[in-house]
Amino acid sequence: MDNLLTFCLRCILGVCACWMPFQLHAQTANAELFDLNDQEDMLIRLFDSDSLNDQNEVLWMPLTFGDQVMSNVSDDDLIHTAFDTVLYFTTLGTNRAVAIFQTFHYINGEINACPTCGAQLSVAVFEDAGEGRWQILKFQKHFTTSGTYGMNGEVGLTQFGDETWCLRLEMHWVGQDTYGEYVTFYNLEDFQKVFQFTIHEDNTAALEFPDPERTYAFDKTIHFLPHVDTPSGWWDFDIVTRGTEQDNDVSRAIPANYVTRYEYDWDTERYSKACQ
Repeated sequence: MDNLLTFCLRCILGVCACWMPFQLHAQTANAELFDLNDQEDMLIRLFDSDSLNDQNEVLWMPLTFGDQVMSNVSDDDLIHTAFDTVLYFTTLGTNRAVAIFQTFHYINGEINACPTCGAQLSVAVFEDAGEGRWQILKFQKHFTTSGTYGMNGEVGLTQFGDETWCLRLEMHWVGQDTYGEYVTFYNLEDFQKVFQFTIHEDNTAALEFPDPERTYAFDKTIHFLPHVDTPSGWWDFDIVTRGTEQDNDVSRAIPANYVTRYEYDWDTERYSKACQ
């Protein structure tokens, strides 16, 4: 009986010894690894297509009902998506990267360049796997629209905590009476908006004859407070406003020089005003 038990144990260990290297190899082989310098490969694999056109756009068909609803389908019944940029950052001692892609809306072969039309953005987050390869962590198609005249605005990263980074999207817009520029920040963990504010606004272009009583212009800047410990790990910050703003009650411009403090609300995962 002891000899039989020993023989069985040896067989089991032998099978495990053969199986474990195979399993480890299979896990490694199945990891989705990318070369972030190979834009064509990223576009083809992420958007399930086979080639790029002369404008370095990947052309793909809506694959699901969600694609049909959310995607900016051009009048040729295709979705035109191009590479925008890759941004790099480090968190918790790990190198990561964010790749941004923009989808354009074509009408009769031209990008639909209306003043309020932006590009749809898709985003992918990667982690450094070594030797020039990056493993994809998350990917979302068309999570927001940004920019004007059919194109994307400015894209960057902003640090919101010792180990926390957000995607920064900046764009401008022209209204009937105002010109404005605003910036929006998105959490890279879930691609949710965490804060947005207007960084500049004025009505000088709306007035045919500038009126000192009604003409206004202000700028806002963000100032983080990394020296203040917070339970959430997200830094508090001040929004500093300088200039003048419109007082709608009396239809004139008034001074706008003040500081507003914002704190991160862990329950809502958003920033809220603390004091002014």
